[in-house]
Amino acid sequence: MSTPGKKQRCTFTLSNESVKFLTEVGRETHAASKSSVLDEILLEKRRERELARSEAAIAAYYDGLTNDQIAENEAWAKIAESQFPLE
Repeated sequence: MSTPGKKQRCTFTLSNESVKFLTEVGRETHAASKSSVLDEILLEKRRERELARSEAAIAAYYDGLTNDQIAENEAWAKIAESQFPLE
């Protein structure tokens, strides 16, 4: 389930509900262990955070464009559309 790589042993105290959830997900995904389920959940959360940061940076870039820059981008888009028409 999780990506191969160097692992580090850690001890966590979790609520009974969290342990039950890890067990359920482990059964559903045929995971090797609760640790591998938890590792996959954490990796997924990390990817979500990185994606959100990237999306925020892209939005900030486009929100920061001047009217002249927007007009220039639109002109380039028209040129591209004429060269590569959408079907």
